[in-house]
Amino acid sequence: LQLDQYLPEVTGLAADYSMFMWALINYSKNKMKTSSVKEFSVSTMHDDQYVFLKVKDTGCVMPEEQKKMLLDCVSSDGAIASRGDVDSGLLHALLLLKRYGADVQMHCEDGCDVISIKIPYDNSRSPGGN
Repeated sequence: LQLDQYLPEVTGLAADYSMFMWALINYSKNKMKTSSVKEFSVSTMHDDQYVFLKVKDTGCVMPEEQKKMLLDCVSSDGAIASRGDVDSGLLHALLLLKRYGADVQMHCEDGCDVISIKIPYDNSRSPGGN
């Protein structure tokens, strides 16, 4: 874990972020079942507008076609989620975050799947906010 100690408040409900993290950990755990190396990392950081979350695992790498399909499902609010090759738990977790303006990117780094999420600050809860 590489966590920023001073993360500002973000949009959304803590319960939704808890569900998202549970689904993401479960997804990664299932992918790593057949992997000889089982590593899972989480890092956070922030800038002046966003909190950044990066999750990396050593499970089998999701094919680019599946990544595109999953992100297409998220961008269409799950409308094309009836496809069997889209992980429904991960999809629903990403849809939770989309409600709060989060931007999701998926890529491969050093042979591992990486999910990077950019979440906007909740200015109504921070000092000087609306």
